[in-house]
Amino acid sequence: RRSPHSKRWPLEWQLPEGKIETEATPAETIVREVKEETGLNVTNVIFLGKNQIEYEWNSKKIMVFRTIFQIEFEGNVSLSEEHIEYRWVNQTKPSITYYKGTEELLAMVKK
Repeated sequence: RRSPHSKRWPLEWQLPEGKIETEATPAETIVREVKEETGLNVTNVIFLGKNQIEYEWNSKKIMVFRTIFQIEFEGNVSLSEEHIEYRWVNQTKPSITYYKGTEELLAMVKK
């Protein structure tokens, strides 16, 4: 769950995510972001699907392209300063509400 001090989506639940750095692949990005946001070491990455969402922020239209992966990991959760809480959830019956577009990504996991 994002910090109340986050510029975007304060207190919203989200999956680990981040911007793809120059010359990085989406799979490399998820390995980096999972480590940065949770402290977990990703050991296996499998592509599941992608989607895009559009929203307004600071009076600007933003287009976000998102990719979802199945991963295996090692370690213990240690949250970044961007986050205040985490939960393991059942993807077929989530107990939390995610921000826009995440439900569509999770639907790809169910297939």
